[in-house]
Amino acid sequence: EIIASQLLIGPWNNDNLLKTHITNLKSTVETISQTCTKYTMIATQFRSEDSMNSITEELGKYIDLTYTQYISALECPISWPLFDSLTKSIRSLYQTFNDLVQTTVTPLDAQLVRSATGVVWEKCEEIKKLPIANKAAYRRDIMEKISIVKDTIREFDDYVQEFNENNNNQPETNLDDNNDDEDTDDDKNDQYTSEDVTKVQKSLQIMLLLYESLLLSLSLVTQLGDQSVLAHLSHGIRIDISVLIAKITKLTSELIDTTIDLGSELYPPLVS
Repeated sequence: EIIASQLLIGPWNNDNLLKTHITNLKSTVETISQTCTKYTMIATQFRSEDSMNSITEELGKYIDLTYTQYISALECPISWPLFDSLTKSIRSLYQTFNDLVQTTVTPLDAQLVRSATGVVWEKCEEIKKLPIANKAAYRRDIMEKISIVKDTIREFDDYVQEFNENNNNQPETNLDDNNDDEDTDDDKNDQYTSEDVTKVQKSLQIMLLLYESLLLSLSLVTQLGDQSVLAHLSHGIRIDISVLIAKITKLTSELIDTTIDLGSELYPPLVS
């Protein structure tokens, strides 16, 4: 089994063997995608027991090969983001491939077979788009999550701006006019009160600080990763750069999760 610490300290650079294994895996996945096209044609148009057995055996060999290549990749020092995305994609491919095979069992539904084939193609494309190196995986993981945080901040800033605009431009009303009471009550259910806005604004300040911290983390892992393998600290102490990167990316991930959790609590109306 792969040791957890090995997953966490995958080197930023010097991972040529890992690149080779993942590149080979992507090549096999491309072959699977093409062979699935033949599989579908045989299953829906030229179906015979011999042809189905032959194409199924051929696909099975390629699936087995992806597993071997996947394990070979994991035997290299691999970063957690790359391990996580690669593992999820491989498992998803196997599941969709199994679903495809199940659709060819009689009674045959040609449309269902084609649809299942399309899903396999999608999973193959996902794997082909994965990073082949730890550096790209680290940066992609942080950048994707930073984008989520940025969207979260923008969304709630829009809520606050909408509240301010509505209150600044609120027309005078007749207090005795009770028309459209039901619509008014419904609108209030998805709007902030003045007290809510104060809480949201304070939360947004925290989220903005977290966002700046995430950008700093991205800058740090980039600068650290491009340095030598060992960092020389004071008093002769040396530390593996990969360990620093792992700790920073782990903290970054936790900050992102915290920001998203905070955002989920800010949708109007706030519960006191």
